[in-house]
Amino acid sequence: MRRSLLAASLDLLLICFVVSLAGSAVIQRACGSAWGWVGIHGSSMQPTLSNGSLVLSVPATPDQLQVGDIVVYRSGTLPPIICHRVIAVGPDGILTQGDASSRVDQTYGLPPITAETLYGVVPQIAGRPVAIPALGALAGGSENPVGAHLVMALGVSFGFLALGGADPRRRTRRRSR
Repeated sequence: MRRSLLAASLDLLLICFVVSLAGSAVIQRACGSAWGWVGIHGSSMQPTLSNGSLVLSVPATPDQLQVGDIVVYRSGTLPPIICHRVIAVGPDGILTQGDASSRVDQTYGLPPITAETLYGVVPQIAGRPVAIPALGALAGGSENPVGAHLVMALGVSFGFLALGGADPRRRTRRRSR
């Protein structure tokens, strides 16, 4: 019997997610960038992004950014990668702040974000960032290659289960002796 359109669409969506997760892990390791899926650590972006979320970061340049965008950038300190909202764009760089923070990041001694420190922007759909709650905690973010590979392995395993899973309508008959 033919698979339903919904089941085929879900399989395609899962395949795309697993491929993008695997691709982002490879790109992050090879290029040292946070392009792709990045784990969120901390509560500075709550309630928009919760601790442990996995967000999508796509390439961007400083001149493409607007106030209100959520960016991923290299801080040069700990944590090495930060995901915060743009609050000002100026000739000297970009100023950012976490949604739950009362102070601008640059008041903590971080320099304004430039083209060299900007990794990307988090795309938004209907005003909501592209994120998957809790999956980033398992991945450990871009600082944890073991966690990223674990998530990749789990995603691939889940994909194989979903694509080749048991169909209760297809049962094999036991041969009688």
